[in-house]
Amino acid sequence: MKKLETTTKPCGCVVGVYVTSIICDCCKKEYADGMDIQEFIHIQDTGGYNSAIGDCVEYECDLCSECVNRLLGKYLQFPASTR
Repeated sequence: MKKLETTTKPCGCVVGVYVTSIICDCCKKEYADGMDIQEFIHIQDTGGYNSAIGDCVEYECDLCSECVNRLLGKYLQFPASTR
């Protein structure tokens, strides 16, 4: 879950919306450091026909790099060029 901050001009016009922190949907730890935030994996999709999630069900998830490694680490593949 992303926590957002909106900045506005004196007239009330929105200048920008910024992520101030993200809470991992798995471990529930909150990260506010930019280096940690950039390592998050955001999944957003819609279940298709015969999906285990459900047909036309929208879903999303934010995972920190520690949880991605713990949950998916043994399935990750690393191209030779990145080692």
